[in-house]
Amino acid sequence: MRLRDELRAEVERRRKRRELDQRIGELEDSIRRAQKEKADAATELTSLHELAATADLATLEKAIERSDRKRVLEGERSQLLDHLDRDADGLGLAETRTECEGIGPDEAGARESLADARLGEIAQERNRLAERLGETRKELEAFADDDAAARLAANHEEALTALRAAAERYARVRTAEILLRWALEKFRKENQGPMLQRAGALFRTLTGASFTGLRVGFDSKDQLQLEAVRDGGDVVQVTGLSSGSEDQLYLALRVAAIEEYIARAPALPFVADDLFLNFDDERAAAGFRILGDLARKTQVLFFTHHEHLVGIARDVLGETALVIRLEEA
Repeated sequence: MRLRDELRAEVERRRKRRELDQRIGELEDSIRRAQKEKADAATELTSLHELAATADLATLEKAIERSDRKRVLEGERSQLLDHLDRDADGLGLAETRTECEGIGPDEAGARESLADARLGEIAQERNRLAERLGETRKELEAFADDDAAARLAANHEEALTALRAAAERYARVRTAEILLRWALEKFRKENQGPMLQRAGALFRTLTGASFTGLRVGFDSKDQLQLEAVRDGGDVVQVTGLSSGSEDQLYLALRVAAIEEYIARAPALPFVADDLFLNFDDERAAAGFRILGDLARKTQVLFFTHHEHLVGIARDVLGETALVIRLEEA
């Protein structure tokens, strides 16, 4: 009995040993696999550091984020180019840019208004034709004889033809509108910043540094609006300016626009009729200094019936100011 018990115990010990040996083998295999994965990961990490020219994980993570962001932006750029290619009747980006160059904001705005108006007319025509098509179908169903059906079928085809023509015109006008909006936005991005900065500098001079510049902000309806920035950083909307400051803002914007225009087109005379009506003497003197600078680029004609402005002009501009009294002439 005792020997049998010892035999059973020995058999059980050997079984457990075999299980432990098997488990040890499995763990050793797992360790070897983990070590290989660790080595592979270290090799890949070294390659990534070399590729990104980084020395630590934090810098590498930022490089990976930038790379991911670049791929996203390239995808968005590809989608935008595909969209532009579809809307531009198959023209490439270079040809589309060439067609849109030279279109100023005024011309682009006028074309956009015309395109909007034409789109409205085409939409009305399309709705009218759609109604006519529906009525024709109803009439076709109401008549059973061959002659009436033939007439209605002809009317139906005529309506379809007119509808197709209207749809084609709509597509062309819609494409033109998209191109004009793109050209206008391109012009604004390239020219609004410098022109607005120049107007802000002129506004600062005209207001005696009461305002430091101008910026574009948003109103309560998320519409773009022009804002004046005071010396302390406070922002004032155009509607909150005094009448004098409004006149000075208008002059600053006008002079900045004229300077931008004559930089790329033949200069035309600038005619001013009592611009300084709401200016005090100090700001009138600043205005004459700005007009004097503008006179170096184009002819400036200043009309006034206020005698004291003649004296200010002579004090500021000296002999460069040619004063002509119309009653004497």
